[in-house]
Amino acid sequence: LHYPLRRQRQMCIRDRPNQIEQLKKELASGQVVVVVGSGVSVAACSQQLVEGHKVATWTGLLEHGVDRLSAIGAEDGDAELLRGWIGSGKPDLMINAAEIITDRLKARSGGIFRGWLADTVGELRSQEATLLQDLAALPGLLATLNYDHLLEQVTGHPAITWQDLSLIHISEPTRPRL
Repeated sequence: LHYPLRRQRQMCIRDRPNQIEQLKKELASGQVVVVVGSGVSVAACSQQLVEGHKVATWTGLLEHGVDRLSAIGAEDGDAELLRGWIGSGKPDLMINAAEIITDRLKARSGGIFRGWLADTVGELRSQEATLLQDLAALPGLLATLNYDHLLEQVTGHPAITWQDLSLIHISEPTRPRL
């Protein structure tokens, strides 16, 4: 059955107690993947500035990227355009800006791009370790969309990328036999 989006939202809100109970069951069984993004980094590092930019945020990281492009002579007169896209808050324009920044930094050399990440998100330090510890204590897998190393710093666990799949150990859930 297909319901209009408004009806789906109403159904979702009415079913919230059941959804919460289901989530509790899934958590208890360890059958959950917790995915964290920049909001967790922002909360964990208390808006830490790196060279005047809040690089835990997507906007701050991209603004710093434009500054880095200008510093190495790779912005090709597009700094104002890129800043406009970033400031728009529109995901498609921000993605375009991110791709241009990445491509231009990598065009100089892969080391320039990696160095930029190390100089920005690599400098972030957790000010709120409890949040990250609480997330790490949840059963199941913990994944991040972030370039920073805040989770690794707090938990002591090494990062595993999509290229290291053999390092991920997932137990098969026990299924009842019919």
